[in-house]
Amino acid sequence: MLRRLVENHVAYTGSDRARELLDSWETAVESFTRVMPDAYAAVISDRTRDDIRRQPPASATPQEAGDAVQGSAD
Repeated sequence: MLRRLVENHVAYTGSDRARELLDSWETAVESFTRVMPDAYAAVISDRTRDDIRRQPPASATPQEAGDAVQGSAD
């Protein structure tokens, strides 16, 4: 997101300094400091602790072709 903001800045202003940042982005990005509210940082920390990509419960997994649930359409 930050890179895109700098790219837009170059496009709209022609800034030489922003162009220099983009030209050496891999090293320049290391000098930036991320600033955020403590509460948001805590939410992000909790989110990374809980892996949201874990497997769904067995009841939520699709049925195999031969294991179709029998029922009535009435």
